[in-house]
Amino acid sequence: MIGAALSVVLAVSGHAAAPVSVTDDLGFRRGSFIARGMAARPVGMGEAFTAVADDASAISWNPAGLAHVSRWQAVGMYDAAANGLGVSYAAAAIPVGSGTAAASVTALNWGTWEVRDATGFRTGSGSGLDYALALAYAFTIPGRTGGTAGFAVERVAEAVGGSLVGVSAGGQIPVSETFTAGFSIQHFGPKADGFSLPATARLGVAWQAWDGGTLALDGGYGLTDHAMQVAVGVESRVWKVMSLRAGYRKALANDALAGLAGLTLGAGFRRGRLGLDYAYQPFGDLAVSHRIAFLYGLGPSEEVEKDLEFREAQPIGLTTLGDKPTVGTIPSAELEKDAEQAYRDAQAALAAGDGERAKAKAETAVQLNPFHWQAWQVLGSQRLAGGDTDGAIKAYVESLKIHPENSDLRAYASKLQADVLAARNVAGTKPVLPAPAAVSPLDAAQAAFAAGRVDEAWAAVAVLLKADAGNAAAWQLLGNCQSAKGDTAGALTSWKYALQLNPDNPALKAYVDSLAK
Repeated sequence: MIGAALSVVLAVSGHAAAPVSVTDDLGFRRGSFIARGMAARPVGMGEAFTAVADDASAISWNPAGLAHVSRWQAVGMYDAAANGLGVSYAAAAIPVGSGTAAASVTALNWGTWEVRDATGFRTGSGSGLDYALALAYAFTIPGRTGGTAGFAVERVAEAVGGSLVGVSAGGQIPVSETFTAGFSIQHFGPKADGFSLPATARLGVAWQAWDGGTLALDGGYGLTDHAMQVAVGVESRVWKVMSLRAGYRKALANDALAGLAGLTLGAGFRRGRLGLDYAYQPFGDLAVSHRIAFLYGLGPSEEVEKDLEFREAQPIGLTTLGDKPTVGTIPSAELEKDAEQAYRDAQAALAAGDGERAKAKAETAVQLNPFHWQAWQVLGSQRLAGGDTDGAIKAYVESLKIHPENSDLRAYASKLQADVLAARNVAGTKPVLPAPAAVSPLDAAQAAFAAGRVDEAWAAVAVLLKADAGNAAAWQLLGNCQSAKGDTAGALTSWKYALQLNPDNPALKAYVDSLAK
């Protein structure tokens, strides 16, 4: 029984059945059960998953793929490997800080077998359990490449023998919108008592050939056994909740397996946060692997989901946007940052008693962001200090248009205006200060965004766009909100709609073009 079970493990791990005493240049191998990688979706694609990995199971294939996990996610798998063997696997990933942390546990249950003495008399039964524990972390590479990197550490222990420690690392680089390259080194570590883990180096590419369809190609080299292998896989969404998969994995050396081997088939089902995967993988006449995996926590982050729900509720496109609105423009997110810095410089100059510099910086701030009500207020104060009363009142008016709840400024500006009119003997002149009720929904949303209340601004502009999908300024503000929440792709889409509606916005166009480079 033990011999048959060992043959299954070696076959499942990609090696031919061989006596335990066979060695290679680096010594004996341990932990062969982790050589395949876990979960069912990758196996259904022929194990061509290095550039595709994007869920919690990436910890077992390419840790860099964990960076694509945008919310808490878990996967559990069972593989009925035949001859009483069973492989169980569980992994979980969660966004932490600017990256994603993950953990996994893999267990190989050897089942039970009879124990007999030298005379053949049955003296009892035995059992065994091998396991592997892993911790990983992945992150997005800084810059505009959009690439990801990750690493993992693992401890592998066998029922008969000792334990070994290994590391894995990898990366994924998007070459274009539809083409991704990936690489990884898995289970690399020092030998212990002459034993080594099944270390492997992999390169892979993935191509999103059609909507819901992916073609993948992997090449691998065994750093322990010096064996080379290639794998090809395909995944296609055939229905909204269902995908079909197929692949082929080939060892370039003779694997001594008779019968059907190398071909894999699989299917996946998705419903909301839940997922179910199945994979079929034959190993010649020796064994057939049936993998079933359950997933939880699939889908985009909550912020992205809100945007998707809004877009589904309000279909948009060039044919549905309506007439071009005649509204002002809202600054891009980058200009807003520059405006905020100029405002802070104005405050610092004001505190230092440098009125001229404070005025200049405040003017710069409102030029970059005309909706920065604090900068307008500082500018008004500096104009007043310089003797420009009319200019001061105009600046205060702009500030109150954006933030009409500023009762202190309203009272001060009203008195200032009354004093000016009285001094000029102008009677019965209507005040120029705006009433709070005159503030438009777009101005209110912009004021909320300028004050850092991004969720409030997002909700307000979503309501505005549902009522008027042709409002270019509202689309631009929605893009700013999405950018502030980290949804760069969504922000670019909204900004592009804003430019389609109102192309006379050179600042936004320049910023969008810079992101596309």
